[in-house]
Amino acid sequence: MIFQTLQHNIAALAQKFDTISSDRKAQLETLSAYIEKNTALKKLQN
Repeated sequence: MIFQTLQHNIAALAQKFDTISSDRKAQLETLSAYIEKNTALKKLQN
């Protein structure tokens, strides 16, 4: 019983970390796109 609960908790934690890392990935992609856009705009201004 305790082992089963532990397994369940570990699985839940792993799921949480997956979600966090995919959120981070999305944030990094958004930031990267923003930087690219900003760089392109600066090149146009020069």
